[in-house]
Amino acid sequence: APSGAKLGAIDWPAPDRVAEGEVMTYAYKNEVLLPVVATMAAPGQFRVHANWLICREICVPEEADFVLDLPSGTAAPNAQAPLFAGHATRVPRDIGVRATFAPDGVLAVRGIGGATSAWFVPDAPGAIVDAAPQPFRASEDGFELRLKRADPTKPVATLTGVIAAFGADGKRTDA
Repeated sequence: APSGAKLGAIDWPAPDRVAEGEVMTYAYKNEVLLPVVATMAAPGQFRVHANWLICREICVPEEADFVLDLPSGTAAPNAQAPLFAGHATRVPRDIGVRATFAPDGVLAVRGIGGATSAWFVPDAPGAIVDAAPQPFRASEDGFELRLKRADPTKPVATLTGVIAAFGADGKRTDA
């Protein structure tokens, strides 16, 4: 990166749950956009090395080097602007959802009404059994998911992650 340049964090979209036999993975299907905000004191060139997995029946590691020239001037939308607009709908945002995780494994979610199905993706492994079913039950102002705790004898201090809720119209809300 040029002198005085700064890169922000990746703006990760919510992943999908993908069952593979007895294992649950979290992945992106088809295309995924991983935007990063770059700020520069002067025009310049960014060079980035990236690696990822392409999976179908097996996963194949891939990697590449990318170069992006950032000229001076006022930024304006280009042909890729619709990709970023679509990405914004898949990024989990704080929308005032309230959730509690009970010792019996019930994740009670309030603030997303009208959901007909949902699932939860934890931020870190080990708190729940990822591949276990997550039975859904609608409630008056939200829903409940019954998660299988990885070790019911150990208390779970906090459980963080992404909730994907789907309405009757198929619209997805990630929080």
